[in-house]
Amino acid sequence: MCFCVGRGKFFLLIRFPDFKDTFLYDRSADTATTLIIDHDARTSVIDIPCPVRSLSYGFGPSMSQHNVLYKHDLVYLTEDTSHDEVIELINAEAFGPGRHTRAAARIREQGPHDRTLSFVCADDGETIASVRMTPVYAGSVKGHLLGPLAVRPSHKNRGIGRELVRIAIEAARRKGSEAVILVGDPPYYGPLGFEKVAYGALEFPGPVDPGRVLVVPIAADVHARLKGVIGWRG
Repeated sequence: MCFCVGRGKFFLLIRFPDFKDTFLYDRSADTATTLIIDHDARTSVIDIPCPVRSLSYGFGPSMSQHNVLYKHDLVYLTEDTSHDEVIELINAEAFGPGRHTRAAARIREQGPHDRTLSFVCADDGETIASVRMTPVYAGSVKGHLLGPLAVRPSHKNRGIGRELVRIAIEAARRKGSEAVILVGDPPYYGPLGFEKVAYGALEFPGPVDPGRVLVVPIAADVHARLKGVIGWRG
């Protein structure tokens, strides 16, 4: 199997079955940069320059025993237009026709999502999960709205959704986003770094349960500035 990130795409993410970490390879140049996201929610960045052609053989002496072509577990890729149809199918399967009436969906209808911060997960070439990020103003905060996040039923309960969330948050952090916001279940998202937004602080274009409005604050004083309307940021 050959991995391709698509035209204009810069990231190839690979998780090895016998490593705890996810490896993010920046393919915007002739070398690869490795971002290691550990699964205890502690993040470090390690730059390991290596020729892109070596991606098919392993990554440096300590990982030379790993052949990416045959020993991968799941592959996480930046989204591109070729994924649109299958992502629509995955979201329809997960949320049904009522998904378009939700307040968060109304924000997403205001403008396009950011494909550079949106990711899919593929298993043996089949796209089986997706997360999208939409740029928003939330009060005076320049952040991103996370979602939809969906995983096909055949691949649920394998940590894929959580991994997509981790990847999207870290990508947003690296791009300078001030916060990642969503409407979701605190027991699921709390361990991933999300905190509750002050009750009724944000005005959505539709009804939401204020207890399910959550944020990962990245910049300073985010909670104090999360007051007012939330909407698409062009």
